[in-house]
Amino acid sequence: MHKREKQLLVFREGIERLFHILINGKVPGYVIAESVLRHNLLDIINLSNKNMKQKGSVNSIVVILIIVLIIIIGYVMFYQKPSSTVMVNPPITSSVTPETLPSTCKDETEGIPVITSFSKTEGIVGTQLEIRGCNFAGFEGDKNASIENTEGVVGFLKGEAGSTNNLIKVTLKSPLCTKDNSYSGLPCTEWLTLKPGTYKIFTNPWGKKSNIATFTIK
Repeated sequence: MHKREKQLLVFREGIERLFHILINGKVPGYVIAESVLRHNLLDIINLSNKNMKQKGSVNSIVVILIIVLIIIIGYVMFYQKPSSTVMVNPPITSSVTPETLPSTCKDETEGIPVITSFSKTEGIVGTQLEIRGCNFAGFEGDKNASIENTEGVVGFLKGEAGSTNNLIKVTLKSPLCTKDNSYSGLPCTEWLTLKPGTYKIFTNPWGKKSNIATFTIK
């Protein structure tokens, strides 16, 4: 085979290999480009150097095609090569999601207390709150509730006048005693101070804890 024909054949095979793998292969383009550059372009340049003394349009065409190939490989290598920049995962933020409250409940003898709704879900210290649900009555008919902060400190909420087995009326005073001392008459020694934030509210008659609802103090 004539040297110039071999030169063109090598070039054509290199081009066909590059585009065939780029279109159908799963290897990143920059890897393919580097492989083609290493195995084909040097062969083409060597053949061109051997024929530099020959005159004719074929050599000019080969030089132009080599330049085109270099441009193509350069584009694939520098524009498709993955960036070395390390991607840092964005910080994960958490939020308090209120528990879904049941829409209805049933009064039962020695039934488990259930909270179905609040008269409001946020307010300031001193807010009057109505807790609605079932089976709230406890020892001697007491209707009380508890409020817990994010640190696990629980304050006692004494049910006010008008509270029933289905409704507890409380005032979010601060500070709150952490125990029910209404029977012992002893002074309170531990307190919960209400500050802005999200709190858990539940009832606990006869030692049976209800579901938890959330309230936000502004």
